[in-house]
Amino acid sequence: APEWGCGGTLAGHAAAGHGVTIVYLTRGERGIPGRSLDEAAAIRTREAEQACRILGATPRFAGQIDGATEINAQQVDRLSELLKAERPDVLLTHWPVDTHKDHQVASLLTMRAWMGLGRSLERSGRMLDAAAAYREAAGLAPPEAGPRLRAGIALRKRGKFADSAA
Repeated sequence: APEWGCGGTLAGHAAAGHGVTIVYLTRGERGIPGRSLDEAAAIRTREAEQACRILGATPRFAGQIDGATEINAQQVDRLSELLKAERPDVLLTHWPVDTHKDHQVASLLTMRAWMGLGRSLERSGRMLDAAAAYREAAGLAPPEAGPRLRAGIALRKRGKFADSAA
């Protein structure tokens, strides 16, 4: 959930007066053992809405099902429309090689939707290595070896900020 992964960043942008929107790919339907999908979704939705109130963000829900997320033309178009409506200046998403399938889908789906709007994942010849930035902010040393994968961040000057989450 973005509330604990990049919540400080989101809260900081909200406190600075920027509009912050968190796009939840799912409603956490399979997130509570022993609860039905509908019960868990209702609980997780309330939690997401409460977290957004605390952070100063607006929640949006992309309508996929926890544990069954997918990347296809329909889902890319759906997320593209949501992003088009939000018009974010900064876009954060999961690292594409996350260990959770839904997080992988959120990352790749977000990048495909963004590029489908004719937006670049690169601006001014630079991309933010979100994984390295997160490790640094958490006080964790970067790995000695391994690929440095990059998550797409697009910047403009309109004062809106969006994050996609599974």
